[in-house]
This record gives sequence, structure tokens and C-alpha cells, in this order.
Amino acid sequence: MFNDERINNQISNIFKNGIFFATLIAFIFLILKIIPSRVFNELSISDIISELFIIIPGIVIIILGYTKYKKSDSDERVVADRMKYYQNVSKWFLGSTLFGFAVAIPLTLTKAHETLPLNTLLIHLEIVGFIYLNYMFKKHKIYFNYTFIEFDTGYYNKVFKNILKLLILIIAVYGLAILISVFMFMDFSAVLTILFSAIISFLSLSLFYLYISWLERLSFFSLANGNKQMISQIITGTLLTVVIILSSIVSYKINTFSFEYIQDAGSYLSVLININNNFTFINLFLTSMLVSSIMLLFKNNIKGVGLIIIIVIFILLNSLYIKQIFLFDVFINAEAESLEAFKKLNYFSIYFGLLLSFINTIGYFMLVYFLIKNKRTKLYLLIPFSQIFLLIYSSVIKLNIWNTIFAFVLYYSIFSIITILGVVSLSLIKVDEQIV
Repeated sequence: MFNDERINNQISNIFKNGIFFATLIAFIFLILKIIPSRVFNELSISDIISELFIIIPGIVIIILGYTKYKKSDSDERVVADRMKYYQNVSKWFLGSTLFGFAVAIPLTLTKAHETLPLNTLLIHLEIVGFIYLNYMFKKHKIYFNYTFIEFDTGYYNKVFKNILKLLILIIAVYGLAILISVFMFMDFSAVLTILFSAIISFLSLSLFYLYISWLERLSFFSLANGNKQMISQIITGTLLTVVIILSSIVSYKINTFSFEYIQDAGSYLSVLININNNFTFINLFLTSMLVSSIMLLFKNNIKGVGLIIIIVIFILLNSLYIKQIFLFDVFINAEAESLEAFKKLNYFSIYFGLLLSFINTIGYFMLVYFLIKNKRTKLYLLIPFSQIFLLIYSSVIKLNIWNTIFAFVLYYSIFSIITILGVVSLSLIKVDEQIV
């Protein structure tokens, strides 16, 4: 079913580019982290060690890979060796990233100055990484578990063996961080934090991988059996619908929040914001899964999907970098100039978010045009046109032109209905006759 040399070549490029992008993202984050003079004056290696354990290994891997495979040799053995190199170093890169985060815990636990939570960069890199890998594999019609996806039996044994390897890697890197914490810093209080972080890292990475593996298995058999629709799409669409409803409820509560009738209102609002952020991450991940999987339904390349995925990644990176920029000196003082600068950055964030939404709508127009061209119903045009309506409506609210409680109720009601209908329609796209 697969051309091994083609797959080896594509996988090498996917992992190589993935390491490059992760290194670049971490480098930009590091620059933004050291810009504030207040933080820079107090800066020590402990403040940036997490980023350095991403950037330095990433640069070394890229340079070694470039020098070792500089010549574009099409020999099958060279291609296979190149793939093994990038597959192996990607595991080391993941281990280095996790170790940098783990060892930073005891080093930064007692820091007094204001910083983002230590795992902020790690969480964003994990989600961006899975979105990128899922899209690139789907684009080239490659399954994550392509080496054993065709097995009639033993598929999930292989999946859980990979999860066991991940567990061993996490035990190794976090265990080493615990030893450093205990013997070098005598900081036993950090041990529990490191253990908790290890559990969270294992659960997040393994659950992401298990979910993708499960859907891939369903997709493979749907296509192999000639089914007109993929059950994996319907499952993802159903989960996304639930997340959209819950997220809309939480967003409405945040935007209509009142401090008058709630005890410890600040803490309650903070919890709501954290819940909404988590829903946003899940929403973007599931949306990327749903849209990327459409590429498996058609033999020809699909327009628009790549643009949609790029915008999803930019939304995540915008969230990451804006959070760090808000920690600049100019934004944390109570002076009038600082408040004015804060307002300007907030408006920039709003306008940039609206711009991303507009470009995302263009991506959906391209996707819908492809679907109609391939004999799908013209009703799909309702998806991008409804997005334009929501974009205009949200602009009116965010720019304080009309932000009453009724406006929020109406917006989130319309948003939920329109978005759910769009998700359902994308979940029910039939497999192209050339595939079946």
C-alpha cells in the first residue's frame, strides 16, 4: 500500500522541519522573555534554562543533519538512514525539552518576580506539535502508525508499547531532575511538583497519541472497507460540538461576570478563564483534526486546509507571545503611560485576532470551493458566509460598539448554532468515489 522510500523521505522532512519550527518558537519566546529590563537585570541561567534545553539541542540537530545529509542523494539506503536519524534525534529532542522543563522547576520555584507559569511554553509546543504532525502526515497520506496500521491483530499492543517507551523516557528525564533537586539543591518541596509535572506530561502526550492512533485505525478500516463516510470524522465532530457548547457557556459567563454577588470573585473569575483557555486548546486541536482528516477523503490535493491549519497555529502562538509581552515593564506599572500602553497592546491583540479570523475564513472559502467543484452541495457556502457574519458581530462586541448582556447572549447563541452546523456538515463529508 505504501512506497517505503517516499514515506521515509517525507517523514525525514516532517521531523526535520518540526524540530526547526519548535526551536524557532522557543527562540522567539526567549527573546521576549529577556527584553523587559526589570527581568533582564535579575535574569539568571535558571530563568531561561527551559528554553535553552530546546534551542541548543535543536540547533545542534539541524546543523548535524544538514552537514551529514547535505547532498540530495536519492539512494534508498541514504534515504532510510536519514529517516532513522531524524526519528532518533526527535526522541532525544523531546527528552531534552521535557528535561529542561523538569530541571527548571526546582531552580525557579522560589523566584519572586512575575513570570508566566513554567509550563506555558511546553503546553503550547505540545499542542502545536501534534497539530503540525497530524496535518503533515495527513497531507502526504501517511498514518502515524504506518508501519503496523495494516495489522489485523496486535495493533493496540504496538500502540501501548510506544506509550510504554514514552513512559520510560519521562521516568528517565524527570527522575534525573528529581535527583538534581534533592542532591544539588536539597529542595524536597520541588519533588512533588516535579512528580506532578511528570504525570501531567505523560498523560497529555500519551492521550494525544492514543486518541490519534484510535482515529487512524477507524479511518484506515473505513477507507479499506469502502465506507462512504469515516466514523472517525463523526467522532471528532461530536467531541468538538460538545466542546463548543461548553466553551460558549464559559465564555458567556466570563464576559457577563459581575463582582457584586460572588464571594472571592477574583479567584472564581481566574478559574473560569483557565477553564476557557483549556477549552480553547481542545477546540483548536479537534478543529485541526477534523479539517486535516478531510484530506484522506479525496485523492487530489485539497485547497484551503493548509491555510486553516496555519491560522490555528498562529492563534496558539499569538496567545503564547502576547502573554509574555504583557509582562514587559511598560505594562506592569500603575502609571498612566503604562495603562495607555496596555490599552494599545490590547487593541492590537484584538485587531490581530480579527485579522487571523478573516484569513481563516478565506481558508474555508477555498475548502468549500474545492468541495463544490468535487460535486458536493453548494450549501457548504453557508460555512464561510456565516463566519463572516460572526466576524462582524464579534468585532462589534470586542470594540465596545455594542456589548450589552443581550448582545452577548445573542452572539453566543448564534455562534453555537452556526458553528455546530458547520462542524456537523464537515463531519459528514462523503469519501470521494476515486478513493472508494
